[in-house]
Amino acid sequence: MTINKIKAGFEERYRHFIYFLEDADKEISMLRELCFEAAKNEQLLANIRFCNDYFKIPPVRSFCANYKDKIGGILKQIDKKRLTDRQKRGIGAFWGAVFKGCLGYEKSDNKPVPLKHLDISTASYFYHDSDSENE
Repeated sequence: MTINKIKAGFEERYRHFIYFLEDADKEISMLRELCFEAAKNEQLLANIRFCNDYFKIPPVRSFCANYKDKIGGILKQIDKKRLTDRQKRGIGAFWGAVFKGCLGYEKSDNKPVPLKHLDISTASYFYHDSDSENE
């Protein structure tokens, strides 16, 4: 997946969160780079997608679990223990842009996620219209 494709999906669907792509703030830029790193890694993205599709594990949950140490390192650098609301929303919008804007998922639903160490309580998983008919 290319950066330009992700940016286009982001701009199309998540304009209110465009700061996540454009903000020069050190914390946001480091988190943004981790998100792009994950989305460009074909194997990791396939795993994130598998967890979303078969287990309804939100991509934010999979991303944060995979990058737990790196996210912890970023927070330690800035002397914080948890992500801010702005950072959490930006990460959520990023993965929404990947799934809805790039991978063609039509729907999303919120689900509780156990990420207390980052103060994230809910995140979205994504599905196709046809998936909801099978539930």
